[in-house]
Amino acid sequence: MPEAVSGKATLETWTINRQKWFRGLDEPFVVGLVTLVEQDGLNLTTNIVNCPFDQLEFGMPVRLIFQNIEDVWLPLFEPDRMSPE
Repeated sequence: MPEAVSGKATLETWTINRQKWFRGLDEPFVVGLVTLVEQDGLNLTTNIVNCPFDQLEFGMPVRLIFQNIEDVWLPLFEPDRMSPE
């Protein structure tokens, strides 16, 4: 049975993509692996947005946001500035 999750996660690792894969895709961008707080090992590969590259940190708290592109909603993560560290 599916269960709702909080949208809170921890940034485990990331890479900065600088390759222009196709027209219309802005680079550079961050591809990250996050672990949802509800379960250790519950990972999601996603883009990390709204964070300068030099401020990315291992273990950094992040939160889920959505970006709408035409009829698709993309799950992205950004720094969770409200999270106590």
